[in-house]
Amino acid sequence: MATTYKIEIFDDAPILLFTAFDDYRMETDLEPSIKDIMALLEQQPQPMIYVQDVLKMKVNWEEILSGASTVARGENPLFHHPKVKKLIVTTVDNLLIQSFKGLAADAFGNAKVDVYPTLEQSLAAARAVG
Repeated sequence: MATTYKIEIFDDAPILLFTAFDDYRMETDLEPSIKDIMALLEQQPQPMIYVQDVLKMKVNWEEILSGASTVARGENPLFHHPKVKKLIVTTVDNLLIQSFKGLAADAFGNAKVDVYPTLEQSLAAARAVG
């Protein structure tokens, strides 16, 4: 079975890059991808800049609401993991952009997410954080 996402750890910077492919579905892929990301974070000797490339991901409003709760609320949410130094997302989808900005609300633990329209800009921002 082909995977719907890829996770990379950079050798030259504390960056963990998650890429969702066009067949990624929040309904079936969110939980396994979070589990894989968390496992990699736990293995890292230092906090990482977590970059999401979701340029190809297609979502609807219900998936966004469910996904936001999963990544930013509850017990041990990914976006508040102690090994996540900074959150950066790559997307041009206005619904996703507004949703990621909304995670800065108290209800989502004030998760600050920087959003860029290209992966190059996201990675440049991540490298600037170091």
